[in-house]
Amino acid sequence: MGCANASQVAGGAYDFSVVDASSDVLAQRRALSDKRGQTPGLQPETSQPRVPFHRQQLLLARLGQGAFSCVYSARRLTQEGDQDLGEEVAAKVTDLRKGKGANKTELVDPRMKRLVDKEAEILFRVRSHKFVVTCIDHYVEGHLAYLVMEKCDMTLLQLLERRPVVTEQYLGHLFSDMLHALEGIHRMGIVHRDVKPDNFLYSYSGPGSSGVVKLCDFGLADAVGPKRPELNETYGTAPFMSPEMLETKGYDVKTDMWSFAVISYVLLLGHFPYTPTEKNSKAMKQAILLGTPAPSFRPKAGVLKCPNSNISEGALAFVRRGLERSPERRPSAGEALRHSWVKECTGPCDRECDSQALLVDIKPMIHAAKRVGAFTPPQPKLKAADSEIEEELITLQAKYHGEATRVNYGSSEPSSRKSSKKSPGSNKSVGGDKLYEGCPSSRPHSLSSLSTNAPSSDLVVSPSPSRQEAKFNVEVQANNMTAICL
Repeated sequence: MGCANASQVAGGAYDFSVVDASSDVLAQRRALSDKRGQTPGLQPETSQPRVPFHRQQLLLARLGQGAFSCVYSARRLTQEGDQDLGEEVAAKVTDLRKGKGANKTELVDPRMKRLVDKEAEILFRVRSHKFVVTCIDHYVEGHLAYLVMEKCDMTLLQLLERRPVVTEQYLGHLFSDMLHALEGIHRMGIVHRDVKPDNFLYSYSGPGSSGVVKLCDFGLADAVGPKRPELNETYGTAPFMSPEMLETKGYDVKTDMWSFAVISYVLLLGHFPYTPTEKNSKAMKQAILLGTPAPSFRPKAGVLKCPNSNISEGALAFVRRGLERSPERRPSAGEALRHSWVKECTGPCDRECDSQALLVDIKPMIHAAKRVGAFTPPQPKLKAADSEIEEELITLQAKYHGEATRVNYGSSEPSSRKSSKKSPGSNKSVGGDKLYEGCPSSRPHSLSSLSTNAPSSDLVVSPSPSRQEAKFNVEVQANNMTAICL
């Protein structure tokens, strides 16, 4: 899939140009899929007819689009077709046909279908985990594939920006949720390969609950096991790639732990551990590979202006352990959860903290992390599409829900959430459909995420950021469909 490079970025952010999203890489990935054959684990076809996707889902708003997929908010109807009782979901729609644009054919590309099936199979394997976004259903009807996911309430960035104060202790709680997610998928042999802030969403559980941070976007995920203990392909987002992945000597679940440590570093210290002078993907990957210039483990200068405000030694020790360059010495998710700093952050609130630094407001570090490109900026309000697929979806929706059915393309301002019962989840466009992971310019703001603080019939996309905000091109395989992202 052709992906445009990010435009020039102001404010010191890294302009990570697409390097790995080439046709050669795509061909290699597809060839690998062909060798593996049909993905195991998907529920077998049954003789009992299924309810068609468009009969069971009422599309409400388009959240974003990529070269091969679009993500929509939808209402999953009950068997009786009661729209008021159905849950809100996110639906990723993928065109499986060969070719692109005027060269597109009516034939389904079997390799594309296998990629989508593989993503669905992995999602179903991890669907019962509390800290992973739930995949509800998977349909392939004609040349269109549909992934139905739970819908989360907001992205990690939205969660952090809405809090008046962000402390080390609060980040420790969030990191604990992230580590629980990684521990769960790693126990099943799943390597995510694109662990980054955009791929964590927040789900509100109701009054009196602190909510849960969930991992999403499994478009680049793969599995390891006794017969294949290591992976070799280079996938993911440049600043979060591990040294062993870039060395192409083989890696396992510990590559995700390196990526998690980078998240911890950038959110606590306001900059990436490796900051090459030349601000692009190639330079970033080279710096990580060589280990130079080495991480400073110091807060970004001039960000924390309050007297006596600093990052605790416990937090720095936690990050240092995670950025161990040797995967053998790097802690697992379970070991990281048992680190003294995490235990201190998540322990009883009535005991006095060993370090007052845990309670200092470090929210400026979140803003600094945003400026250097730790989060993918949201795109402006989406315009109504007149594409062939869009019209086809409208026709299919009208077949079951009437001619008046039209998808709402969102507004630029959020509106208040309806007081009706909240649907079980909200999903992120699965951030980085690897679809647009190579093309940040066309990628909505971490979709599975896309927060829905608006009524389901009036979902919106966050307003676009200023040009000073970081834009980040993802180093991903263009054709990798993500859990529910574009």
